[in-house]
Amino acid sequence: MSSMSRISLLASAVAACVFCGAAEPPAKPTPEQIAQWIKQLGDDDFSKREEASQKLYEAGQPAEDALEEAAGGEDAEVVQRARLILDKFRWGLYPNTPPQIVDLVARYRSADVNGKEKVVDELLKAGPSGYRTLCKIAGAEDDPSVRGNIYQHLQAELQHVAPQMILEENYDALEPLLDVVFANDPERGGQDYAAYWLMRGKLDERIAHYKALPAKGPNAEKNGALLALLYRAKGDLAAAAQAADKAGKPELADAMLFEARDWKTLARRSIHSPRNLPYEMSGINATYCRLAGDAKGFDDAIADLRKSVNDNPGDDFQRYYLAKVLFLNDRPADGIDVVVDAPNYQLAAFDMLVAQMRYKEALELADRAKAAGPLGPIDNRAGLEILKARVLYSLGERKEAKDVFAKYAGQFPLPGANNVSWPEELVEAEIRVGLKDQAAEHAAAILGMSNDEGVRNRLLANLFPKHAEAAEALWPMLRERGTDAAVNIKDLRALLDGTADAKVLSKVTERLAVWPPMGGEPALDAKEPIAVAEAALLCKNEKLARSLLEKAGNFGSSGALIRLGDLDADKKEWDKAAEHYSQAWEKDHTRVLALYLNGWALTQAGKQAEGKKRMEAAHWGPLGDDRARIVFLQGLEDHGQREAARRERELLLRLSPTWSLSNSRALRETALDALDRKDYPTAALDQESSMLCCLFGQVDFVQPTAYLGVPAFIHRLRAQAATAADKFDVAQKEVALALAALPGDTITPIELIPAWDKAGRKKEAQELFDRCIAVQEKLCKDYPNCAWAHNSVGWVSACCRRNLDSALEHAQKAVELAPDSPGDLDTLAEVWFQRGDKDKAVAAEKKVIEMDPKREYYRRQLQRIEAGDPAAERPAETDDD
Repeated sequence: MSSMSRISLLASAVAACVFCGAAEPPAKPTPEQIAQWIKQLGDDDFSKREEASQKLYEAGQPAEDALEEAAGGEDAEVVQRARLILDKFRWGLYPNTPPQIVDLVARYRSADVNGKEKVVDELLKAGPSGYRTLCKIAGAEDDPSVRGNIYQHLQAELQHVAPQMILEENYDALEPLLDVVFANDPERGGQDYAAYWLMRGKLDERIAHYKALPAKGPNAEKNGALLALLYRAKGDLAAAAQAADKAGKPELADAMLFEARDWKTLARRSIHSPRNLPYEMSGINATYCRLAGDAKGFDDAIADLRKSVNDNPGDDFQRYYLAKVLFLNDRPADGIDVVVDAPNYQLAAFDMLVAQMRYKEALELADRAKAAGPLGPIDNRAGLEILKARVLYSLGERKEAKDVFAKYAGQFPLPGANNVSWPEELVEAEIRVGLKDQAAEHAAAILGMSNDEGVRNRLLANLFPKHAEAAEALWPMLRERGTDAAVNIKDLRALLDGTADAKVLSKVTERLAVWPPMGGEPALDAKEPIAVAEAALLCKNEKLARSLLEKAGNFGSSGALIRLGDLDADKKEWDKAAEHYSQAWEKDHTRVLALYLNGWALTQAGKQAEGKKRMEAAHWGPLGDDRARIVFLQGLEDHGQREAARRERELLLRLSPTWSLSNSRALRETALDALDRKDYPTAALDQESSMLCCLFGQVDFVQPTAYLGVPAFIHRLRAQAATAADKFDVAQKEVALALAALPGDTITPIELIPAWDKAGRKKEAQELFDRCIAVQEKLCKDYPNCAWAHNSVGWVSACCRRNLDSALEHAQKAVELAPDSPGDLDTLAEVWFQRGDKDKAVAAEKKVIEMDPKREYYRRQLQRIEAGDPAAERPAETDDD
């Protein structure tokens, strides 16, 4: 019989065996059996060839590699038979594939793009067998857009179903989906995979599995990178780095070494910058050398970076990157000099000069810019003049500052003007100096002219920092009335500060009479009823708030149901709270906060076992999705779940990408946890690692002054650690570095001087006090109407128990200049307390509480003063309800 006729018979035979029912699969064949069947594909006996084809098909996935090799051979019969079997495997058609899946594959292969989309949805609903088949379909699909769409569906499906599968312990259904996502996106899928096996407590088993895989082959790099992630999840960073290097993933190895803070090894390695920019690699190398103690290497790398900047004089972004590197490596003066020479970063330069209390230089910078005209594509002159006015106002030179504010308030640019940010800067400046009514008036004028959503949201966030989301939702509702923007801002302020009357509240409530909007998505559009409900709660109308939240919850809003649960929890009605949180979870299985809160409420109601199980499942629900974990973390923090939030931060450090914003945030908050425990070395290390993400890519601090403040904070922490370890020479060096970044820092002397006094280092303590207080006293001399400068002298002196006569004069002057400031009066109370005049101190602190009754710190301060011991530790100023 000819080869062609044999092949035609073979095609029908294979088709028949594929479309038969899903019989129980035979035992897994051995490699020797598979090799024998491959050989039989070319046997002279037709029945043996048929039997071999059937056996290889029944073997399924274990036979695929051998079939791939056979398909590349020279025997036409063997090649054709192998390819026919592989074609079925390629589309996910195995002996145990359910009949309905076989039918769906057939439909997919004959469908157009829209038809394929429908089949994909049906396969997703089919569960694990559908997931496996979709992975195969995606690999077989020739159209890249269709293929990419399938993988997007699978990724979204994982995010949606994983939390519920984890809660139900349905691991047999979840694992195939994890495999599919990993096969498509090893980096993102690897994070999920590592999270899953960490959750299952089987990291060692998985590590052993991947260690045993071949070091070469098409999947070696992918599997090696996954092995590194598994080691990282376990906490073995050295092994993770070795695995990454072995897999040919040097950037991943760098990340593991970074987390291990192995600066010496990093300083010796070639730099692998994510963007591969020479100047960025020089900055990273410089930092590693500095941390490794390699002064020459640091200087050489900085020289390379400076040369790159000088060779590109028009590249302000590169110039600013040089400044960032200098700031992050304890060269603040050099960094500011670089920023001052970057025309497009003069606003940042101004604020940095101010942070260093170099007011004269900052004001001169603004004047030079005004005289010189625009120096680059961004005209900073208006912004600098507004910043100058803000600083003058804070220094007590209010008339000149108000004139500048009034000047710019009268010349807002026409709507649609490009590259004009100064109107927002004007509003921000007025808010920062306490002119909130004026800022609101000017914000209204801008909002009345502009339909730019970004401008709107930034202005509202500045005006209402505690209720930004509610403000964003309420503003369009108010504006729809067609009334003047100034009236709308007035009403919005009343709604969000809790002073709105029933008439104002009804204006926005009436807008919801036809909610949800026709054709809209109620669950997505629920921000409006939730925002009105928040306003109602602020205005002490819980009945209205509940009715709005219940309506939104009935239409599918999990956020509204969570808020109802919160209201129940506030009243300790735990069963009701648990029910509302449960309803929120059922509406949206991606919202693991609802699942956690449901579990928490159940534990409060006495249902410990069920509650703890749900809380545990919530922690694992996001798997390796660091963005989902950040949302969960924020929700936990907002609900006062401190221990759960701490656990989430720990998981983020094991699972989120090393230099990501989520990882950086976790490090930063872990540092603050360590500070609360007075674990200063750990706090410094974690804060520094968090800060260094600014070396990578286009990552920046939101406020440029953080490039001074964060390094200063780190050095203060190290000074406190050295003090506790009785290493005063080290402590003094760290203090010098902190004050080089922030010469006017008041926290450093307040934290260290009492500790140095206690340790018998009174000479060093006095020298530090004299150095710090001189900066504040000079400011008072240069700007005698600056209330906060006088307050700083009084506060530092009182907290360090020095110069109390002078402290009293300055504290009284501060209160005279700012009689409405509770903080300044609190300083005066502390000065009186330290001077032994308890009665005056108590009277002053009681008045402080009348001025600001919501702040917990002031109540605790009064209790301390009434107790009568001036040496007693002051309450933490962050202790607020």
